[in-house]
Order: sequence, then structure tokens, then C-alpha cells
Amino acid sequence: MADWRRPKGVQGLARSFFQPCWVGFGECRKDFRGNALHKGGTQVSMTTPTTASAWVIDAARSRVDFVVRHLTETTVAGQFKKFDVDLLLDDRHPERSSLTARIDAASVDTGEPQRDALLRSPLFFDAKRFPFMTFTSRRIDVGGDGHVRVHGDLTIRDVTRPVTLVVTPSWKMRDPWGKVRAAFRAQVTIDRKDFGLTWNAAYEVGWIPIGDDIAIAVDAEVVKDR
Repeated sequence: MADWRRPKGVQGLARSFFQPCWVGFGECRKDFRGNALHKGGTQVSMTTPTTASAWVIDAARSRVDFVVRHLTETTVAGQFKKFDVDLLLDDRHPERSSLTARIDAASVDTGEPQRDALLRSPLFFDAKRFPFMTFTSRRIDVGGDGHVRVHGDLTIRDVTRPVTLVVTPSWKMRDPWGKVRAAFRAQVTIDRKDFGLTWNAAYEVGWIPIGDDIAIAVDAEVVKDR
């Protein structure tokens, strides 16, 4: 059986995220523009010569996770449960694509209610005053290493800093209902103090409970909006 999950080769995967559709559910006769498609597992051209295509996130199959060091030795993991992404992909000129993301700060969840309340408070995200964290892309580079680097502005609270997301495309395919789907992982590490998240407390032994570096990973499944 043909493997529809991903193209062969890491470099080809990054390029295919913007260009072909990988089909794995039998025959797909025509796409919505009338382009001829092929039978199971083969590459299908979805390139359009005119405009970029809009994609919407499938929130039920996506997540935003973060990890921060605790007491210098262990880590605490959490996630944001509410978020939205606007994605425009230009098949012919991927560098012209754009990404805008918005995360609901109050949706933070580390599995410990008291800690989550602290994170929502003015000591950290101050979610009542600043309900959303946002990312807006400014430049996109498609590298030869299979990764896509998305340079943009990240805003947390009232502070905006430039960051670079390292995006790894996973797969692109048409589902049994005719929708074109794609998946990718985006990763970035930020220093929380750069965004005004400076609260901490020193224990008597001199340890600092919360580390400065926060590793963020977004696993997203997006659907082409017709």
C-alpha cells in the first residue's frame, strides 16, 4: 500500500507543504478547481497561479504546549486550551505566505488549579487586562533542511518582541470527505523576562523555583478553507 503520510526526503517535505496534496484514501476524481487528481498515494498538484489559499485550524486536533524548568532540576509542562490561527499559504511563492495566531491567556492549564490561578494573575499573564497573546509573521524562509522559519512579532501582555518559529511540516493529504488537510509542528524558546514576566521567589536554600526559558511547541492540524 502506498504511504500517504509523508513524501520521501526531509527537504521535499518542506516544499510539499506548500505545493502538492498527498492522497491516501482511494480515488480523488477532481478538486474544487476541476484539476484532475490521481488514485491512492500519488502526488497531486494543487498549485494555483493566482492567490494564496486560506487555511483554518482544527482546534480539536491541535494543541499549544509549553515547558519551563522548576527548581533547576525538574520541569513543569502545561498547555493553552483556547487558540486560533489564520494561515495563508502561497503555493508558488511560499515566502509570501502569512501566519497570525492568537492564544487565550486565561486558558492556561498546568493541571494544578492554584498554580494556574497564579499564572492568570497580574503577577504573570494578567489575563484580565491582557486576554490574548498574539503572533504575527513578518517573513518566511523555506530552508533546505526541511524546516520553515517563520520570523514575526510575539506579544505577551503589553510587550512585543521579535521571535522565530521553527516549523516542521508533517504531512499533507485529502481526507475521505474531500477536505485538504496538513499538519505541522512549530517550536520556539523565549525568555519570559523579555516579556515582563519577571515574578519569582527564592527559597531559603537559594534555589529559584521558576526558570527563565520557556519552550513552546505548537502541534497544528489545518484544513484548507474553500
